[in-house]
This record gives sequence, structure tokens and C-alpha cells, in this order.
Amino acid sequence: MLGEGFSNFLPLTSYFYLASFLAFLFAILTKEIAITLPAILILYDLYFGKVSTRAILSYVPFAFLGVFSVLVVRMAFFGAFLGAVQKNGVSDFNFIIKVKALGKYLYHSMVPVQLSVQHLIDNSPNLYFYLALIMVIGLAVLAFYLWRSPDALYKRVSFFILWFFIVLVPVMAVSLNEPYQENRGYMAVVGLVGVVAVGLERLRERWPAKGAPQKVAVYLLLGGLVVLYSTGTIIRNSVWHNELTLWSDVIKKYPESTNAHFQLGFYYNSVGEIERAEAEYKTILGINPKESKALAKLGALYYRKGNIDSGMDLLQNAMEIAPYDMNTNFLLANIYSERGEYQLSSGHLLFLLNVSPHDPRLFERLIENYNKMGKVEEVYNIVSRALAEDSNNPGAHRALGLIYMHQDRWSDAQKEYERVLSYIPRDYETLKDLAYVYFNNGEMGMAEKTIKQALIMQPSDHMMRFNLARVYVAQGRKDLAREELQKVLLATSKGDSNKEIYNSAQRRLTALQ
Repeated sequence: MLGEGFSNFLPLTSYFYLASFLAFLFAILTKEIAITLPAILILYDLYFGKVSTRAILSYVPFAFLGVFSVLVVRMAFFGAFLGAVQKNGVSDFNFIIKVKALGKYLYHSMVPVQLSVQHLIDNSPNLYFYLALIMVIGLAVLAFYLWRSPDALYKRVSFFILWFFIVLVPVMAVSLNEPYQENRGYMAVVGLVGVVAVGLERLRERWPAKGAPQKVAVYLLLGGLVVLYSTGTIIRNSVWHNELTLWSDVIKKYPESTNAHFQLGFYYNSVGEIERAEAEYKTILGINPKESKALAKLGALYYRKGNIDSGMDLLQNAMEIAPYDMNTNFLLANIYSERGEYQLSSGHLLFLLNVSPHDPRLFERLIENYNKMGKVEEVYNIVSRALAEDSNNPGAHRALGLIYMHQDRWSDAQKEYERVLSYIPRDYETLKDLAYVYFNNGEMGMAEKTIKQALIMQPSDHMMRFNLARVYVAQGRKDLAREELQKVLLATSKGDSNKEIYNSAQRRLTALQ
């Protein structure tokens, strides 16, 4: 055994042991299910190996690391080590939910139907709970009796039954998002596959027709399983085609899923189907009238449509229910800014910065508000305090760059933006502003490089392409400038929203003829 070899301090074995420990550490950092490895190793020794003190001691560092990881995760995410954590009024260690989740893992492992990216499990002691409880207890009792059987195959079945339960322990103990997630059960399926393999072996032993007929039967069985599960996989893949198909599938199976309706509302809003997004938020409020996020989203939609009073009423209701909700505060900050109520907008932004002190987008809007109020010095003091607390705050450096831009201090703004990008290399807004600063500083080569970098991230940004044409004109590369302007005209020829940039590109192109 590994432990016995290590205890003798053989150099090569010692290196293997240390390498396995490092691999275990990396596995934990990748997937929490890895913490069950020590338990599986000990279980294997109990069933098929020779249990010794040396072997047990070799597993202690693994077990200690696994347990320590669980405790740290619970403290980091839930603020508690072992105590039950409340989620929406339901205990994280709710016995009924855990038993139902175990039942689902077993059922979906054997019968992969009604799959979904989200499953709702309630905490009511209904028939499904009692069936799942009987299943769990029955399997545990069966594993015990099979373990005591002299039949080697039965003992293997017992081992794989316990495998199923052991690898699900982290999922049952720490439900980070949902009590049941299909992807968390993949390793548990190995236990059921082992049981099936043992069953096939027993069938092979007792099959009356040996030789070719037996092989044909086995191949037909395995081939049928491959075809069956492959077909199911292909059908399931179509559900993952896009956000619309994915969350529509969830709603078909769980119409009461507010999260699925939120996701669909977000999708419809992103593609401009405002009426359908509005319908999704109304559906959520039909399920839960006190859902603050739905109230805020619906209020923002009403406001954009011109129904100002109703929109603001909904947003205020959302604030009364959840005054510290970041989404609602951000929506109100944007609306107040649009209405010219910059002080109110800034109040919400300052609250958000207490929660997310490094967010460049919050600092951007705050700078814009204070600049319009003519209070640049006041906001400079806020930014200075943020940098005094954390000199590496990318949001504060972004804000400082914006202040310098307003003051035409281009070189200082450049330094700040370059520092922001050293923290967040793909911050698109900072890339855009840095390109503008390079242009004003006469650094056309750097401006060109920065604009091209931004266009890789967002090729549909017509204004950036127009600016690239301006850089080419400044460099005397008129052919390239005309090429970029033609691209802008082609992309902006339709739609009123692009009218201004279309006209600017047209004028610039005419001047270059």
C-alpha cells in the first residue's frame, strides 16, 4: 500500500506520495468533490485491501486538507463553519431537501429524463420525500448486508453503493447555489455504473449460451445503451442552443421558477423585445409580489417607455422592500442622472461604492455627475480617499484619469488609464479613453494599436472604427482611412440611432475624395 511504502521512506515512493498530495490539493482547488478521495481510499482498503495503521496514517494529511477546505468554504460563503445556514428562510441543512436531492441524483443517474439547468426542490414532506427516504435507507441496509456476503461480486456492489453516497457528501454538506445540480452527480454515477458492471458480470457467469451468442448479446446490450444515451445527449444539446431555448426549457418543467423568468426577461431586454421582457417580470410578480428585483426591472422598463410615474413608483417599492439591493440602487442612480438630479444619483452611487469599492463603472458615473454639478474638487477628494485606503484601486485610478481628462491634463490621464489596464487589461471603456488620450497627445501609433485592440473586443463599435479612420488621416494613410469609413457607412446606413455617426463618416469620406 501507498502508506506502507511511504512509511519506509523509500525515496521514489516518498516523491510519489508528495506528488499525489499536490495533485489532491490542485484537485480540491478545481472541484470540491475531490475531498472525498481519502474516504474512497479507506473504503477500498476496508473492502479489498489490508487495513493497517501505516496505511491509515498515510491518508491523514489528505483527510485533514479535505476537512479544512470544507470548513474554509463554509466560512467564506456562509459565515459559519458547521451550523445550518438560512437561505430564503430554509435551512441549508434541511433534512427533507437533502433526502429529495439524493433521490433525484439516483433517479436521474438511471433515467436521464426531465433534465434541466435548474431544479426546484421544496421542503414539504410529501410522497416523493418518503420514497426517497426509503430508497436511501434501503440502499444503506443493502450495502451493509452485501458487504458481509462471502460472494466477491456482492461485495463489489456494496462498495459501489457506498461510492455513490460518499462522493455526494460535499454536495449535501455545502449547497453553494442550489440544493440539486445535475453536474454535481457525475462522479456519483460511477458508483451506479460499477453496480451495472457487476450485474453484467453475474449475468455473463449464469448465461446458458456461452461463446459467440453470449458475446453478441453483450454487444447488442452495450450498443443499445450507447445509442439510447447518445440520442438523449443530442436532443438535450438542442436545449443549450442559446439563452432563450435553455431558460424556456426550465419554465416548461418549472413554471414557478422566478430565476428562469428573470433570465428570459434579461434575454428579451437584450435583444430589444421589451414587451416580452415586461411580461416575464410581471409573471415573476404574479408568483411573488414582493420580488424587489422584478419590481425594479419592471419599473425601469416603464420609465424607459415614458410611463414615468408608474416606473418610479415601482422602483420606490423595490427600495422599500430591499433598500440595499445593488441592482435597484444602480437603476435609480442612472434614472436620477438622466433627470438631472445628480445629487440623488450620486447618493446611490456612493452607497454602491461602499459595497463594490473597485468598480470602474460606478466611478465613471460619479465623475460624470460631479462634473455636471461643477464639483470636480469635491469628487477629487472622494477619489483621493479611496486611493488612500487602497492605492491599487482600479476604479479610483479610472476616476482620476477622467478628472485629468476634464482638466485637459492628457499625460496624467494617460498614466492613470495605463495603470487601470495593468489591473484590468480588457476594460473596454478605459481602452477607448486611452486611445482618445493618445490621439490628443499626438501618439498616433499607440492610438492605432489601442483602437485595434478595442475593435477585437467589440468589432461593432462604429465610433471606434471612425476614430481609427481619423488616426489614419493624421498619419497620412488616406487609403486605409477611406476603407475604414466605408465600413462605418456600410454598418450604419440603416437605423436612426446611427444617423449622426453616418453623417460624420460621410462628410469625412467626401473630404478625402
